[in-house]
Amino acid sequence: MAHRPNLTGFHPFNDNKVDRFSYNGQSEMVKELEDFYTLVDSMVLCKFLCLPTVGPILWKELAELYTITTGFEVKPAYI
Repeated sequence: MAHRPNLTGFHPFNDNKVDRFSYNGQSEMVKELEDFYTLVDSMVLCKFLCLPTVGPILWKELAELYTITTGFEVKPAYI
């Protein structure tokens, strides 16, 4: 899952740069991506609409969809 940020050079959900030749931050980024895609899969959303770095559905939008659908207000912990 971390191949896209390593190819683009940008963190999937913020403006930080990604050094694909460094181990620093890679495990945290992979965990966040896995958490993100777990929620995307649970909500039965198309992964092409949820591409990190391009969207249009990212953490904020997932939280809004969840709140609208369930009535329970949630906020993304990663933002």
